[in-house]
Amino acid sequence: MALLSRLFDRLIDFQALLACILVCALTGSVALDVIIRALNAGSMPWALEGSEYMLYGVTFFGAPWVLRAGAHVSVDVFVQQMPRHLARLLDIAADLAGIVVSLFLLYYGAKVTAISMQEHVIIYRSMVFPEWWILWVMPFTGACLVGEFIRRLGRSLRGQAPVPAGGH
Repeated sequence: MALLSRLFDRLIDFQALLACILVCALTGSVALDVIIRALNAGSMPWALEGSEYMLYGVTFFGAPWVLRAGAHVSVDVFVQQMPRHLARLLDIAADLAGIVVSLFLLYYGAKVTAISMQEHVIIYRSMVFPEWWILWVMPFTGACLVGEFIRRLGRSLRGQAPVPAGGH
């Protein structure tokens, strides 16, 4: 089980790396497009569309890492004032809700991706490519979120802190 947990952590680390690479590519492409336009040297017509896809990738690839690290936005002023057993129950409820939402992303993301593949849906904009090249990210990261929420739920049920020291 420890090996599986370490492999899962490496998968999440890899997704975080992909999100970082996408942020750098997004920043670079937008900056380069602005410079090219400012010099009246043309433009990069794919830059805006590419930035949309990169933002999508950053959001989904980064989500499991952010969840594992406990770096997501949270307002815990009320939770800190609650008795410990109530705060633990709230953590358990939040983890269960996270599992349900992530299963929704996994199921419907997989369904839409499969339909897109079966129907050979193509995106025709500045770039032209099969739609499923973008869609597969949602069910994949949804599955990773389910796994991370299950780990968090296990820690909550054992009475441990939701995020261990060091983020994982």
